[in-house]
Amino acid sequence: MLSSLRKGVIQDLLPTRADDPPASEMKVTPENLTCLLGISSRLFDKTVHTPPLVNADLRPPTLVSVPIRGFRSLQWGTVSDINKTASDFAIQFIADTELAVNRAIVEIHKLILRGLPLQLECVFSGFQREDRRSWIDFHDGINNLRPALRKQVIEVTDPGDSPWMVGGTFMTFLKIAVDLQVWQKLSRSQQELVVGRHKLTGCPLIDDLPQVIDGQVQPQFITGCPFSGTIPANPGERFLDPAKASNRLVVASHIHRANFNRGDDDQSANNRIYRQGYEFLDSVPGSGISLGLNFVSFRKDVSTIRNILSIADWMGSVNFGGVTNPDPIIGEPPPIPLMSILAGGFFAIPPAEDPYPGFSLFQ
Repeated sequence: MLSSLRKGVIQDLLPTRADDPPASEMKVTPENLTCLLGISSRLFDKTVHTPPLVNADLRPPTLVSVPIRGFRSLQWGTVSDINKTASDFAIQFIADTELAVNRAIVEIHKLILRGLPLQLECVFSGFQREDRRSWIDFHDGINNLRPALRKQVIEVTDPGDSPWMVGGTFMTFLKIAVDLQVWQKLSRSQQELVVGRHKLTGCPLIDDLPQVIDGQVQPQFITGCPFSGTIPANPGERFLDPAKASNRLVVASHIHRANFNRGDDDQSANNRIYRQGYEFLDSVPGSGISLGLNFVSFRKDVSTIRNILSIADWMGSVNFGGVTNPDPIIGEPPPIPLMSILAGGFFAIPPAEDPYPGFSLFQ
């Protein structure tokens, strides 16, 4: 059904009567719809499915559940009970329009109504901003994996215990709430020190002792930066991914922690991932709004994202998480509990296969 939908064909609009117009006249615009199938560790759990749906021995060893206690400084939020649901599958839809995504969801719902033995546990929506900023107003995703490097970082090449995953990848999904109330309590300079970039232009911090004016730390930024509120096509590597820093205030910033080692992208120790970010804005009856980021990342193993969010030198004691530094630096912004997890999961993404991805797993 999804393969047909990507060609603009909707099952309920196929001709069924002699006088109906031809199917070619009934096609809709697919809006570049893509569909990505993910399989969670729950599918392999023999205590959940009786009889088993697949061979439990084929579960990739790193494919586990998101920690019930979250990660070191990124903990579960309390806004919603949605994080208590579990699923066997996830499908990621991306399209040029919101309608195309919603239409794919509804077409799955129709299949279920016709007797497909599945149920929709939950739906998460999000969007990418054309200005490439996030709800905290800073540019987001500036230092992401370049297209030429993505395959060697995310593609599974070692069959190990899961030969059906060769050519596939692993996806991490985290719905992360952002508390703007605590973020707004920081001054602009403090926000720039936390992120590691100029708030308006996106230029990175310079690796040097900060200036202190009237008792307040004033961030300094790389000179000659080509950013001017928008990101140019080829700004240069030192602006996208500044070199490893030595100043503790700079090292503590988000952009340096997220790529702590500053080594080759394809080395496992550098924990590099390919990330997609989709902002969300939800209505909370009686409480206004809940907003944040749908964090989607890909890597050839799940342990990478767990390391990034657990190891202290990376994001484990990140300034976004509200962790108090036992040895604070002069001028260091106060810890703020800015982010919390509302929902999440790890998923194996099998490669394309006839008649559908993951077909060999079910044989």
